[in-house]
Amino acid sequence: MQTFTVALAGNPNSGKTTLFNRLTGAHQKVGNYPGVTVEWKEGVRRLQGTELHFVDLPGTYSLTAYSEEELVARNYLLGDQPDLVVNVVDASNLERNLYLTTDLMELGLPMVVVLNMSDVAESSGLEIDTVALANRLGAPVIPAVGSRGVGLDALLASVLDVLGRNGDQPRPQVDLGQEIEPRIDELVREMAERVPQIPSRQRRWHAIKLLERDEKVVGELGRHDLADQAERLAGELDEEEPGTSDVTVSRHRYAYIGHLCRQVVRGTARPGRDLTDRLDAVAMHQVWGVPIFLALMFVVFNLTFTLGDPLMGFMETGIAALSSGVSALWPEGSTSPLRSLLVDGVIA
Repeated sequence: MQTFTVALAGNPNSGKTTLFNRLTGAHQKVGNYPGVTVEWKEGVRRLQGTELHFVDLPGTYSLTAYSEEELVARNYLLGDQPDLVVNVVDASNLERNLYLTTDLMELGLPMVVVLNMSDVAESSGLEIDTVALANRLGAPVIPAVGSRGVGLDALLASVLDVLGRNGDQPRPQVDLGQEIEPRIDELVREMAERVPQIPSRQRRWHAIKLLERDEKVVGELGRHDLADQAERLAGELDEEEPGTSDVTVSRHRYAYIGHLCRQVVRGTARPGRDLTDRLDAVAMHQVWGVPIFLALMFVVFNLTFTLGDPLMGFMETGIAALSSGVSALWPEGSTSPLRSLLVDGVIA
């Protein structure tokens, strides 16, 4: 039986763990990544003579090491090299979720994209051209509703298909613009000469992180004399465009994503608003929001003392009676440590 490792990656609240539970059922184990408190889940699914080991990575918005979760997710993807990544995307928040997708594309790992919560997107009036999106991302795109198990069979079939092709799929490049691309190419060429142990498909990702001044990557590659060159190139970006180099890279990445979404998303979100939106419109109004906040605080503080004062009196009376009752179990004036523990410690 062939065995493959499949990592599930996605933004927090994208429904990734729900999908993982559907894929693996009861065949799961939970633990912590070595040296950190971040929890991981691993599960197994067997079908068609293949054993799939699914790993549920921590929810993360990108592969930049700003948080422990992001660091754990990217260390796993870089170090453990899973056979395939299932990228779970919230279809109703496509533009925001695709930031991580473009980060994963730069790693060069075989990938299947799941448009989870497709029903929410449809009910909002959005229609996503999955064929066009798949062509642009160079990865199969599967609509799904993880909470109901919709799209699960198509996802598993796609996973087996990509694994059967040994991950051989076209890998389009995220175009970050004429200001950034030549600098990435320069760092990739230098990396190929100085750090040949980095897989060729990962060099572009490392080059981008060097330009973003990612501390972990700069520290790892600094001993290969790449840090100074990367800092020079990043400094040039700082001079050419407003903001620091990491902001510049993010801005160009979002520009690419925005252009992509305009090509594959049809329709616009319907104007109807839910109860939360209607409440926000009043409570967070630029004029009335502050008076409403101050009024609510006034009510809360007054209720705390007007309603709380009698309750405090009842509690003090009850505690005093309980203390007296327990103290009476010992002779008057007793210095018993147990009495002191119960009356002065536990009850008080």
